[in-house]
Formats: sequence, structure tokens, C-alpha cells
Amino acid sequence: EDEGEGEGEGEEVVDGMGISDSLDLTYDPWQADVLKPSNELEIKAASFLIYVLLRHCRVELGEAEDAMFAAMVERGELREADIPLPVKDAPAVPSYFMLPSSVSGGTSEKMLMAYAFGHRVVKMPGKGARVKQLGQLIAHPVLFDRLLNPEDWKGGQARFTPMLVKPLPWLGVKNGGFLCLPRGVARFAPREMNDRMEEAREEMQRVYQGLNSLSQTPWQVDTSVLQVQRHLWNLGGNTAGLVQREKGEISPKPDLTKGATEEELKAWKKVAFLTIKANRENHSIGCDTENRLLQAEELVAESEFYFPHNVDFRGRAYPMPPNLNHLGADSTRALLRFARARPLGEKGEIWLWIHLSNLCGHDKVAMQDRIEWAQARYRDIEDSARNPIDGDRWWSKQDAPFQVLAACQELEKVLRLPKARRKAFESSLPIHQDGSCNGLQHYSALGRDQKGGEQVNLTLSAVPGDVYTAVMKVVAAKVAVEAKNGEAKAQLVDGHITRKMVKQTVMTSVYGVTLIGASAQILQRLRDTPALAGLEDNLLRPASGFLAKLTLQSLGEVFQSATASQNWLTEVARIMCKETGCPMQWVTPLGMPIIQPYRKERGFQVVTHLQKVTLNSSGGHLPIDSLKQKVAFPPNFIHSLDASHMLLTAIECSRQNIEFAAVHDSYWTHAATVDEMNGILRDKVPPHTHAHTHTSPSPQPITTRSLRLPPNTLSTA
Repeated sequence: EDEGEGEGEGEEVVDGMGISDSLDLTYDPWQADVLKPSNELEIKAASFLIYVLLRHCRVELGEAEDAMFAAMVERGELREADIPLPVKDAPAVPSYFMLPSSVSGGTSEKMLMAYAFGHRVVKMPGKGARVKQLGQLIAHPVLFDRLLNPEDWKGGQARFTPMLVKPLPWLGVKNGGFLCLPRGVARFAPREMNDRMEEAREEMQRVYQGLNSLSQTPWQVDTSVLQVQRHLWNLGGNTAGLVQREKGEISPKPDLTKGATEEELKAWKKVAFLTIKANRENHSIGCDTENRLLQAEELVAESEFYFPHNVDFRGRAYPMPPNLNHLGADSTRALLRFARARPLGEKGEIWLWIHLSNLCGHDKVAMQDRIEWAQARYRDIEDSARNPIDGDRWWSKQDAPFQVLAACQELEKVLRLPKARRKAFESSLPIHQDGSCNGLQHYSALGRDQKGGEQVNLTLSAVPGDVYTAVMKVVAAKVAVEAKNGEAKAQLVDGHITRKMVKQTVMTSVYGVTLIGASAQILQRLRDTPALAGLEDNLLRPASGFLAKLTLQSLGEVFQSATASQNWLTEVARIMCKETGCPMQWVTPLGMPIIQPYRKERGFQVVTHLQKVTLNSSGGHLPIDSLKQKVAFPPNFIHSLDASHMLLTAIECSRQNIEFAAVHDSYWTHAATVDEMNGILRDKVPPHTHAHTHTSPSPQPITTRSLRLPPNTLSTA
């Protein structure tokens, strides 16, 4: 809470804690339907549990450890307030409240006892002359060090893990998925949307069918890839996309009293900050890596397991277990393969070669060129499969290293067989078919944009279009012109524009990326550019803003129809929110009612056992946030179309007994069934785009009719 300095600040002081004059003390959230009194009870119960932890949880440490922390306080590396108090004259507690000392047994060292946690109130600078008081929980350094050591911390038991039996089929909003951990079908959906879905139970059947199809796909752990990952991780990581386990060292702080300069101190602070930041990020990723490997190791002996799925409020499907699933990064995806294998058949081996080429980033050439490129690397493939650790590790230098390793091992098994027997080889490796910037594909289809459609492969072509390269060329040409005209920012980056530099911005532009967000994306790419290495951010940041603006402008030139469609959808949302005061809502091609949850927040106070807590409510009783509703509608609408397409494909693949999994716009199946799946996914384009794109003799722009808005929500056509 803010506490003013002196009188006349317009604030009331209650129990020594100031109450901000911006807080609405007349607001009673418990009168609203969205917030029940049970919420306040849960908050107070949680506060009481924390109070119990503060009173009873303790750590054991030796005299040497205690002396070490005292020395750190003297050197200024720790504050005395960072260490919870020692335990004195307190009653004994059960052993499960104790963290034993790491000192080996049998030592003569005297053992001490301290509280594991502490609570304190700290003062932070507020607005103007105000001081903000914040409650903090602190952990004893012994506990903190133990948590920072992945060898000692095994992550506990995750609550949501893959299932060993088939998930419950979705039958309604709250009926499906896990057997004993009930979760709703739509995560982050507002209450009014859940009510609408209940009312539309019949219309929602295809959504449930799609989720059930995804949830019924059985999986196995790829044992060989797991063994390689575990070995490299135990060696310290820092290879093949695994983060470095060892902390980066920080050099001693320059001492101004011993001749160090202010410039040296400033440089040291920057390096120290970046090192600490990297250490924390690596630790976080490292804990996730250890947790994932442990889960995979627990599942190695299982013949099959399953990922129950649900959707977000836009209709996009996600596996419910968060740690180990096929939506993860390369190292996670490579750990998984289908539990059921299929003979390769006529074209399966061809798709294995193409899959390997795609994973290595060689995916913007004709199919035959991809096959030849991969086959020319037979020796690398063989070495990677047979000697993944002690060989040349060609696989580890690719874009998706562990998935490349899995593909190499599968291909090596096939190539060991005589050609006559390869068609009968039973493969369980998932083969991916990725969309070409799906957001732009949908915009191009909705707007009947022939030129844009060619760039994102909506038309037949021997060589696939590459939207990122197309935009990159336009940006590079503009930068060259600006550089000749004397623009310093252009001169700095001229000749260094790459496809990778603009890819993320192009990819996220259709999902509402702002100029600030695009600048941050390009700034990171500039930092990674070898020719610009060592340049300060005060030089790179203006250049990143300059490039972000050019990238978004160039995208609008290459995809004029997409930009016009996006602007039109934004205008629809603006008019609707202004005239009705209602959140933007529509019905997907699968019949799922969507209601955007963005509303203005309102603060209220809860008095807990320890302190007062200010919380924000954004329930359905509050006014909508018109700006968020307007800006978010185009990307959310496109996401809902993309999700509908994927679920329709899943339903049909299940009907035809084709194994299917998806990472949003990346569709997975067996090598033997890729061609069948490709036919299905092209046939299952959402009806309102498919009809205009393929059957309408005179295509017309999208209208409010194609949005299927709920009745009486928009008065302007």
C-alpha cells in the first residue's frame, strides 16, 4: 500500500499502512456474481497456511554454514534482513517440517536451527513523495541454495501428467479429460462464454469430437533419444539446444578506492547484470529440463500413454499435461513418438528423407531437391545414428537437433534393410507438415489475394513460396536506399538483413504484434548478428525500431489484401464495442461460441492474517476494455479459424484410422499416411473461406455475415 509523507496527501492511514486514494473503497466485489465469498475465504486460508509455514518450517545448518552467511553479510553480499531468524525456545516440530543439513552424518560440528521462511514489510519508492510498502516472503539462503541445485531438487510430482489410460471423452463443458482432476473444456474462458457453450451443447459436438480424436492418440518415449539427452544433460548441457548447467562466474567488483575507474565499474555492472540474468534464465530452463527428463524416464516402460486435450477461449487445442507434451521445444518433441507403428509402404521412405531435410532448415526448395540434399548426407546420418555422443555430432548443429537425431536413427534402421524389405519397415516416427505462416494463409484466403496466396503456398507450385524471404528482400532494398541517402541507422544494418531477422515479426504481425514488440524481436536478432557483435544497445535499439517500421510497411505492400482485411476486422470490433458496450463475440465454423474476456480491472482489498492485500477483479460485471477488444479481435478471429481447420482434420483422420497430432499449424502423422493426411487437410478448410476460395465464380470480400456474429450485437453492416 502507498503511504504518504505528512498530511494533506489525501490518504487514510490504517494500522500503519497507507491506502491509496486511487483505490475504490466503496466497491464490494462480493456483491458481484463473478466473485463469491469463497474467493475471500481461499485467500485468507492461503494466508493462514503461509503463516503456519513461517511458524513451523525450519532448516538445519552447521556452524560453518552459519559463519559463512554471517561473513557474507559483513561483505555486503547479503543483508541481515535476507536471513530468517534463528529458532530459540520454540517447541519441537514433526520431521516433515524440517530440511535436514547437507553436512554428512558423524561430524562433530554443532548443528543450529533456523526458520526456513520469513515475512517482512519493505518500503519501495512510489509516485512523487510517496513510499510504497510491500509484504515479502523470504527463504533462508540454505533453502534457496538447495532449490537452485537441480541435483537436489527433483521438481516434486507434477499434478498434470500424461495418462496411462485413455482420457475421458468430452461430453460437455465440464465432462472430459482427466479421470480425477476435473478441468473445463475451455481454459481462460469467461463465465458468460461457458454458459453460452452449455446452451450450444449440440453445436459444440464437433469441437468435442476433435478434442477426443487428439486425446485418443497413443504415445511412447523414444528411449534412444532420451538416453542421449540425459547423458548430455548430466555432462553439463550447453549443446544441441540444452542450456548450460554451470553458473556463469562474475569477476570481482572493481574498487574505486584502489584505482578502478567509473567506466570500469559501469562495465562490470553491465556484465554482472547480464550474467545474473543468464544464470537465472538457465536455472529456470534447467529445472524444466530435469522435470521433463524425469517424467520421460518414468514413462519409458509404458507401452502407451495419452495426452488429454482442451482448448483456450479462441478454440485452439492444447495438451493438458504442461511439462512433457509434443507442443514443447525441440528437445521435448524428440522424446515422443507414436505408440503404434505402420509399415512405410510405397512413399514412406521418401517422406522420411523430406522430413529430415525440413528439420535441417532445407525446406524452401522442390521436394526432389530436399530428397537429394538429405541423401547426399548419408555418412552424416549414419554417424549421427550410430555414434550420437562420440561421433562428429552433425545432428547437434542443425536447426532442430534432437528431432534430427530421431530422424537419423529411423532412417539408419531403414537403410540397413535390403530395398525389397524397406516398405515393410514399421515406423512410429511422427512426420510433420507445417503451414506456411498460417495467419497470412487465412487472410489471403478470406481476401482472395492471389499474389499473397502464392507467397504462402495457397496455390500449386513446384518450389514453395517463402513469405519471409519476400519481405526480407523488400526491406533490404529500402534499407539500401536509405543508407545511400545518409540515414545512419540504415548504414549500420545495410548488408546485414537476413530472413531470420524479419521472420518473427512477419509471423506475429497477423496476431497483433505492435511496433514496440517488433522492435524488441529485431533487436535480439541484431544482437545475434556476428558483424554487429560488440555494439552497444544504444546503437542497436534505434536501428531495430527503424527496421521494425520498415518490416511492417513492407509486409503491407506484399500482402495488401491481408492488411486491408485486418483493418476491416479491427473496424468491425470498434463499431460493435462502441455501439453495444458488449465484448466482441462470434461463432466458429465448428459452432463454438467465442466471447473475448477483456474487461477493465477494478481494485479491492482483502484483509489477511499477515497483511492487507490489494487484488484486481476483471469479471463479467465490469465494463469492457474497448481498446483490447478492438486490437485483439483480428488475431483471435484468425486463431479460431485455424483451430477449426485443425480439429476438422483431426476428426476426419480419426474416421479414416490415420494417426494424427498437431502443434497448431503443424500436423503430424506416420510416414505412410502423409499423403492421405495432406488430402484431408486441404479438403477441411473452414467452410466460409473454402466456399469463397474454391467454388464462388465471383469472389466477394468477407462481410459481417461470414463472421456469424450472435444476433442483435451489431447494427452496422
